Amino acid sequence: MATFKASLSNATVATGCTSMSITDNSNYDATLMYSGYIRSRFTIYRKVVIEYTDGSKYTLSSIGDGDGVIPTAQPAGSDTFTFPITKGDGVYKITLYTIPTWFTAAPGPTGPYYSLGDMVVQGNAIDGYKFYESLQNGNGGNDPSLPASSTWWKEITEPTDFSLKHYAIEMVAVVCALNCCIEEALHSAFCVIEDVECCEDDLCKNDKFMNAVKLMVVKQAIETSAENNMWLNAEKQFQLASKLCKCC
Repeated sequence: MATFKASLSNATVATGCTSMSITDNSNYDATLMYSGYIRSRFTIYRKVVIEYTDGSKYTLSSIGDGDGVIPTAQPAGSDTFTFPITKGDGVYKITLYTIPTWFTAAPGPTGPYYSLGDMVVQGNAIDGYKFYESLQNGNGGNDPSLPASSTWWKEITEPTDFSLKHYAIEMVAVVCALNCCIEEALHSAFCVIEDVECCEDDLCKNDKFMNAVKLMVVKQAIETSAENNMWLNAEKQFQLASKLCKCC
């Protein structure tokens, strides 16, 4: 049986480049090793944090402390989220945080069962929320909020101390302005080709034609960097694209 892992997929830029959507693809509905992680256990907490190209952030949260509200992983069919594109082209970092709610049922085939490093959340909007990490395997039926459970659980900071299974990061290259720039450059380049036709020397000396070629090369470089998770390279290539677009 599978173990739980948070996951993001299907980042899609909307027509008009005003927003982007992404899907929480965590395996809530798989046959999991421990029932504490089935979809029905996620009743309180889920966040999606978007970090824009300038370092600013936009947060979608199920506990009311974000810029927008999203549901928890329960029920199924509510796992795709949309957020605005407000900072133009560049590399966007999207992080999902998702934690199951602690349940009081005894461990077993139908009750929750937690292993070393597993995390849970307790609380409500009035009293606040607390996050706990399991200190032992075979952890079930031990209320994290009780002093007697201190050998079973430790309180953690949200989301600084979350373990890898509870969060996922997706990097996305947004090229909306670059696409518009390329469209204009290609139109100008086509007009040059009509005038010059087969004279390659004249084409190579024409600024409009060469700028269109450069922009196409840079866009391909950005897409290649994104496919290979070379995000520092992509950021440098975006800087070059911005300079080239000013030449149009």
